[in-house]
Amino acid sequence: MPCARRVGILGRVATRWRVTPQPGGAVAGRGGGQRVGAPARREVDRDASRPVESPQQTTSVHLGRTTLHMCSLKGPSLLLVALLAVLAPAATNGVTSNSNAAFAGEDNPFGAFSGFGDPSSGFMRKRATFVGSYQIEKGTRAGRLAIEATIQPDWHIYSTTQPSGGPQPTRIQVAASRDFEVVGQLVLESDPIVREDEAFPGVSVEELTGDVRWTVPIRVADHADLETLNVEVTINGQACETSGLCELVSERLTDVSFAGYYESVQATGRYQDPSGHIVVLGHVEPKVVRPGNTVNLVLAAELQPDWHIYRHAETDPQIVSKPTLIVLTKTSGWSFGEPIESVKPIQKESGLPEEPVLYYHEGNVSWTIPIEIPANTPNGDYAILGAIAYQTCTPTTCDPPTAVRFEVTVAVGDQAAQERVALAFSPGTYQEVAQQAVAQAARKSAPRTAATAATQQTWGDKSLIIVLSLAFLAGLALNVMPCVLPVIGLKVMSFVQQAGGSRWEVFSLNMWFSLGLLTVFWVLAGAAALAHVGILRQFGWGQHFESVGFTVTMIGVVFAFALSFLGVWEIPIPGFVSGGTMQGAAAKEGAVGAFSKGVLSTILATPCAGPLIVPAVNWAIAQPATMTFLAFTSIGLGMAAPYLLVGAFPQLIRALPKPGAWMETFKQLMGFLLLATVVWLFTTVGEKWTTATLTLLLGIGLACWSIGRISIVASFGRKFVGWVGAGVIVVLAALLGFVVLGQKLDWEPFSRVALDNYLREGRTVLVDFTADW
Repeated sequence: MPCARRVGILGRVATRWRVTPQPGGAVAGRGGGQRVGAPARREVDRDASRPVESPQQTTSVHLGRTTLHMCSLKGPSLLLVALLAVLAPAATNGVTSNSNAAFAGEDNPFGAFSGFGDPSSGFMRKRATFVGSYQIEKGTRAGRLAIEATIQPDWHIYSTTQPSGGPQPTRIQVAASRDFEVVGQLVLESDPIVREDEAFPGVSVEELTGDVRWTVPIRVADHADLETLNVEVTINGQACETSGLCELVSERLTDVSFAGYYESVQATGRYQDPSGHIVVLGHVEPKVVRPGNTVNLVLAAELQPDWHIYRHAETDPQIVSKPTLIVLTKTSGWSFGEPIESVKPIQKESGLPEEPVLYYHEGNVSWTIPIEIPANTPNGDYAILGAIAYQTCTPTTCDPPTAVRFEVTVAVGDQAAQERVALAFSPGTYQEVAQQAVAQAARKSAPRTAATAATQQTWGDKSLIIVLSLAFLAGLALNVMPCVLPVIGLKVMSFVQQAGGSRWEVFSLNMWFSLGLLTVFWVLAGAAALAHVGILRQFGWGQHFESVGFTVTMIGVVFAFALSFLGVWEIPIPGFVSGGTMQGAAAKEGAVGAFSKGVLSTILATPCAGPLIVPAVNWAIAQPATMTFLAFTSIGLGMAAPYLLVGAFPQLIRALPKPGAWMETFKQLMGFLLLATVVWLFTTVGEKWTTATLTLLLGIGLACWSIGRISIVASFGRKFVGWVGAGVIVVLAALLGFVVLGQKLDWEPFSRVALDNYLREGRTVLVDFTADW
C-alpha cells in the first residue's frame, strides 16, 4: 500500500525523489529518480547540441507535431509509420539529453519525438543510469571527478578495460574545459566480474553489476570557481541481460554537480576514529612481490579499555550486533582469501532471543588477508581498495556503526622487497560497506566460467544448416502465438475471398503477404547488423514494445483497425478489411492490402518469444551482417511458410466455406479479438499512462466515426477535410490526455546537493516522496 514518510527518516526508506522549485521560493518534490539537476528544467538544443535553460515545458509542441503528422496520414501510410516505428527504439543515435530532460520524458512519453525509443529520453526503462559529481581537496585546487553507474538487476555493462575481441567496453570521456584539466587515469573502484564466454573464445569478459564508481583526478584552473565547474562527460558502451538481450548505452552528462570538499588522505597506516574509542591500523607486506607469490593485507584495531568490537562476518545479518565487515572492492583481479583473526572472539550470553550469544574482541585484534599474485602478472604498480566497517560498544552503550575506506599500491617486480607499505585511510559508512559485502559474497559464489545464463542457448557449435533450420522452425511457431492470431484470422478471411479465384491470383496475393512479412524481418536484420557495429543504439527482439511511446502508438493503430472490423469506418486499402456493407465484404484483396497484412502480422508477433526465437535472434545479432540477414530471412520464411504453401497449392483452401453473409460475422469477431489485443497491450503500458491512453483512444474512436460518416461518393475535397478534421481530433485528445491531464509541475530530480543549495539560499523546500510495497 502507498504510504508517506516524513523527511526526518530519510535514511530508513529506500525511495526515489524529485525536487521542484516553485514560484516564490518554494520547492516541491515527488517520487521519481535519483538524478542531480538544476532548478530550471534543461533541454537539448538540437541545432547547437548544447543544453539550454527552459523553465516551461515544451513537450506539447513536439506532441502536436508528432500526432498530427501520424494521424493525418491515410491507411497505407499509417502502416508504414508503424513499420518504421519498429526501428525507432534502435535508431536514436547522437547527442542525448541530460538527466533533467530525460526526467521530463518520463512524465510525458510523447515529450520529444526526436528521442523516440531513446532510453535517455524516458521512453524506455534504462538498464544503466549514470550520474557525475566532483569534490575538491580542502585548501587546494586539486580534486577528483566521480562517475557512478547504477545497473538494473540481471543486467551488466562491461569494464573500461575490457580486452579487445570481446564485447563492447564502456568508454568514459571527459570533455576538455577551460575550468579544469584531467591529471591522471580513470580508476574503477571495484573489480569487474571476469568470466569466459563461448561467444568470445580466448577473451576474458569483464562484467560490472550493481553500483559502480569511477574516479579521475582533476586540477582546477586558477580563474575558475571551485563550486561551479563546467563539466561534461560522455559515456558509451553496452548493457546486456543474462538472457542475452543487449542494448547500446550512450549518455552525455552535463549536470555534474559539486559534492563538497574532502581532506587530504595520507598513507600513514593509522586512522583515529572520531569517537576516540578505536584506532584502525593497516599495511601490506611485502612492499614488492614477485609474480606467483602472495602479499598480505593486515588490518588491526586498538580499542580503549571497556570497549569492544564485534567479530568478523561475511555479511551483516541485521539482527542486534553489527559485525566487523571487510571488503576488497578492487584487487586488480587477484584472488584473495578469508580474513584470518589474530585472536579468537570472546563469547557472552546476551539474553536476547534474536542473538543469544555475542562474539566480540577487546583490546587489540588484527585480520590478515592473503592476496595471490598470478604468475603471469606483468611488473608494475597495482591498486588495492577496500573498507572495514565496525561498531564499538561497552556493556551499556554503543557508538553508531561506521566504516573506514583504505587504499594502497602494491608493486610487482622481479626483486622482492620485504618492507611494509602503509594504508591510506578515509572515513566511510557502515551501510555502504554492508552493501559491498553482499556483492562480494555474491561474486565469490558466482561461477567464473559461465557467462551465459541457463536460459540462453548457445548455437555456436552447430552447423549453419542446423542453425538456419532451427530459425525456420522458430518463425513457423510464431504463427500460433497469441500476439498474431487476430491478424491471422483476417488472413483466413482473405483465403475465403481467394477461393474460386485464379491460381495466379491466389499465388500473387500470398506472395505479397509473405513479402510484407519478410520486409519487417529484413528491417530487423538491418537494425541488428547496425547495432552489432555500434551505429544504432540498441537492438533486441520485441524491445520496441518496452517503449511507452511505441506501445501507445500500436494501441491506437490496433484500436482503429478493430473499429474498422466492427463497421465504424473503412480503411482505404482495397481488401484490407471490409466496411459495414456486404458489397465491401465481397471486395477482392489487393496487393497493398496483402502486403499491409504481412507487415502488421509481423509487428504484432514481435512481443511473443515463441520456441527457439530467443536463441535464434541472440545467435543472429552476434554474427556478421551476412549471417544476420540469413538467420532473419529463415525466421521470416518460417513464419511465411503456411501462406507460401497455400499460394503454391491453391486447392488447399477449397475446404473453406464459400464467401457469404457469415464473413460479416467472422469479421466482427476479429474486431473483438483485436480489442482483446488492445487490452493485452494495455498491460504493458503501466498504470501511469492508463488515463492518458484511454483519452487518446476516445479521440481515435471519434475520429474514425467521423471518417465513417463521409459518403463513399463524396468529393476529394470533402474527404480531405474529413481526414484532416479527424487528425485534429486525435491531436487534441492526445494533448488532453498526455499534457493537460498529465504532470503539471516541472519536477527536478532530488539530490542532496541541490537541497542544501536551496536551503542555503533561504528558500522553503517541500519534499514529497512515497514508498510502495
